[in-house]
Amino acid sequence: MYKYDIFSPSNSKETVKFSLPPGEYAVATYHDIDKNGKMNKNIIGIPKEPYGFSNNFTLKISAPKFKDCKFEIKPGEITSIEIELSKY
Repeated sequence: MYKYDIFSPSNSKETVKFSLPPGEYAVATYHDIDKNGKMNKNIIGIPKEPYGFSNNFTLKISAPKFKDCKFEIKPGEITSIEIELSKY
């Protein structure tokens, strides 16, 4: 089980720390504004709450592929990423 911190956004920037073994990863996140535990979407599936992806991938027509958002953690390396939340 990986260690992570749960947070409730209180401003425009939050920090979340993960302890992960070396490898390739991608991160998707969203701000659960109404705290219902799920990403609210409109009738055609477009997110209604702020979301973001590693590499700050911007949505086009569909969800990103792993290769679009992946980053690598090398042995002994401390990796930090920033993800900007946006609305569609």
